[in-house]
Amino acid sequence: MKIKIIKLSILIIFIVTGGLIGNEYSNYIMSNDWQLIFSKATNLLNNGKSITAGNNISVNGSFKKNRFTLNSGGFSVYTFKKNTSHSGFIKKIQQSKDLKIEANTRREKTDYYYETAFDYLISQSPFSQNKIDEIQKFPYGFDTKYHYFYAPENQDEYNYQIFWSSEPNGLENENMGDSRLDIFQKDIYSLEVLQNSTNYIIAEKKNNLYVINTIIGIIIGLLTSLLLFRIFKKKSKKPVHNTV
Repeated sequence: MKIKIIKLSILIIFIVTGGLIGNEYSNYIMSNDWQLIFSKATNLLNNGKSITAGNNISVNGSFKKNRFTLNSGGFSVYTFKKNTSHSGFIKKIQQSKDLKIEANTRREKTDYYYETAFDYLISQSPFSQNKIDEIQKFPYGFDTKYHYFYAPENQDEYNYQIFWSSEPNGLENENMGDSRLDIFQKDIYSLEVLQNSTNYIIAEKKNNLYVINTIIGIIIGLLTSLLLFRIFKKKSKKPVHNTV
């Protein structure tokens, strides 16, 4: 009876140990996979905190009084950066819209105003045009086996205005809260920009990894215990010697 209790205790110990091994193995795999998806995003940043790319196309539209209505063309600026509040990332898209010019103001070629605003926006972060495709596609293609990038909140979308005057360094983005650079001169140009900003965090895919690896660990524990039982049983058998 005592031998049976010992054997049962050993069996339970190996089953529990196998389960713990399976759980630790799952944690190890998940941790490495999390580091992989995080490094894929940081590689996009060239090991920096933010990166910007974009394109600007010749505009097509029409003026009515002092307002230019954009039909096609203009710029799109893509910014990708780390979220300082958690281990996530932010993707921001800024697209040009209509242009307003104060009355009695000499007009340049319309493309000039869009180019000026475009140059201003891409100067706010390190510019890397060869990253534009990756930023545009993010988060698609960045998944790993067990993790993906998830947007837990609705996209933050709104319009804002970029103002500037004919004076040098007279450009201002009211959304960024910059102090006015030309306080004594009225703004005579303003360009509407649509901004879309999305926060992404790393989330686990729904899978049975923990369950599968725990079961594997238990099976290993059972097989090991059976093997040890056989060894223990053989050693416990004492040879019988005949006496004359």
